[in-house]
Amino acid sequence: MPRLLDTADRADAVAAAVARIIAGRGVAALTVRAIGAEAGISPASLLQHLGSKQHVLQISGHLWVRAWAQQRASRSWVEGTAAFLPPTEDDLNEARVWCGLHEIGRTHPGVGLALCRDAEVERALLDRVTGEVHTGDGLDALLALVHGLRLAVCALEEPMALSHAVALLEQQATAPVTSAS
Repeated sequence: MPRLLDTADRADAVAAAVARIIAGRGVAALTVRAIGAEAGISPASLLQHLGSKQHVLQISGHLWVRAWAQQRASRSWVEGTAAFLPPTEDDLNEARVWCGLHEIGRTHPGVGLALCRDAEVERALLDRVTGEVHTGDGLDALLALVHGLRLAVCALEEPMALSHAVALLEQQATAPVTSAS
């Protein structure tokens, strides 16, 4: 039975529903009907309160990215660079949502903007966590490695072992920076 919520609660419920759909069924399953059913909100109510599907995805992307950034920031104090990858095999769904939002972000500018801001936050966190060993291009390369490793551990066929991904990241994070000639 659909429930009545205020707009903030509704947006949080919808963002959580979008994340569950992406993690469980993929981006292709994101329909207004599926989002509403997962959130316990009728599709008509969903559109009435949050607007178009694009706006629903934009709000969901912003809310999810913000929460995930806070989680990584908290974990980074204890875990260092390992905080940028899922902590356990059970947490891979978080990385799958991140991958799905990047897929959405290629065609939905609002989601893409949230992801660009998230990359800036990640870059600053990496800078702090690595003790400012990497600068400029080296920091950009390390961020690209983080993103690539997330994709690798989430691969449907032959995913990279999480422990191997963490070891690679830690190795590169502490490696001396060499400049290309």
